[in-house]
Amino acid sequence: MTDYIPRIVRHTATQMPEVELSVHPGSSAQLYRAFQDGELDAALCVAPPFELPKSIRFEVLARHPVGLIQRAGIDETDAPFIVYSRNIWGGAACWRVIERHTATPKTLCELDALETIAIMVHSGSGIAMVPQWEGLAARFPDLEFKRVGTEYRVLGLLSHTHDVDYPMAAVIRDGTEG
Repeated sequence: MTDYIPRIVRHTATQMPEVELSVHPGSSAQLYRAFQDGELDAALCVAPPFELPKSIRFEVLARHPVGLIQRAGIDETDAPFIVYSRNIWGGAACWRVIERHTATPKTLCELDALETIAIMVHSGSGIAMVPQWEGLAARFPDLEFKRVGTEYRVLGLLSHTHDVDYPMAAVIRDGTEG
């Protein structure tokens, strides 16, 4: 999400300066609950792993392929996995890939922080199965990303179906495009 929030905030300030934007960090599940409880008007999150009620829509904004990151040019076949938390929606897709493509995965640790995972991989602590988010190559040019399997982390915008013409949703959507 770190790739999108600054662009969305900047775009919103330009397109709708009268709007007081409030950004709430959290896992996709936490954001979904806050949205469902009426605490948020919209939420940028990973696609829920369940069918949504008819009153809620999810508009796909990006699909990030899942793959292995490791230090470029170094054979780390026996390195342990730094696992993107399998208890969160985006991490679950990555864990499915590990299970399908690794007989007995050796795990160093598990956490919900993609940039921290990339830093740990960069420092030689292990390897990781992660979504290829936009900033990965720019922020970590010494890491190699190798696509594995066919899984994606799907990011999108949660909104109410009755808000289909809600102007703020359009501004958020446009803001994700850079």
